[in-house]
Amino acid sequence: GYVSAFVTHFSTYGVFTADQASSPVANPASGSVLQAGMSIALTTATVDAEIRYTVDGSEPNSASTLYGSDHRPTASTGNGLIVKAIVQKDGMIDSNVQTFTYTISALSSNAKLSGIQVSTDGSFSNLLVVTPDISTGTTVYAATVSNVIDSVYVNALAEHSGAQVSIMKDGVPVTVSNAVYLNVGVNQIHIWVTAENGFQQEYALNVNRQGSSNADISSIQYGIDPLLQEGNTFRLNVGWNV
Repeated sequence: GYVSAFVTHFSTYGVFTADQASSPVANPASGSVLQAGMSIALTTATVDAEIRYTVDGSEPNSASTLYGSDHRPTASTGNGLIVKAIVQKDGMIDSNVQTFTYTISALSSNAKLSGIQVSTDGSFSNLLVVTPDISTGTTVYAATVSNVIDSVYVNALAEHSGAQVSIMKDGVPVTVSNAVYLNVGVNQIHIWVTAENGFQQEYALNVNRQGSSNADISSIQYGIDPLLQEGNTFRLNVGWNV
């Protein structure tokens, strides 16, 4: 069992006092602001001791929840979290009860983009102009490249630091280090921003690769014979009987 009171031992050699277990320490520290789902790590300097805790405001004892990898105080949506913990070990006096209080931050629903970067190089040093389509409530963006550019690099930035961004083209994930290859015409790239609370907003980036402006004729043949070219003029020499 556990010793739960100050104990002394009398003998013919003198009076001995039992050691007290070290108090528990919490990480994050008491007073921190937590997001829902975050757990709290409890530790003690006393080797091979048990940590018992409560989250209902009651004082912890040997019947309280045993802290471990499968049982940790965890923040949930609400006004706050109060963790009371104690350290116990056979042959030692229980530690002092420590109280750790936390504020729970509401999860953000912000799934907005702060910007989209499109570049012809992977270092994003040659950025292209990206314009939002106001008529769609800025969920559709557009960029135009010349025909000689057959690939671009894309990066999307979320407005909220806790939001997650994913980019795909033709069902294939796109990362900032992977080139997106372009066909002639409009290439649609899909962007999803997932807010902390799970709300998701989809965006589209339409990259228009212009067609070639090359209207030159490389050669003209009559039968198997090529015509003679002089600048933009092709000449066919024929016999008198043609």
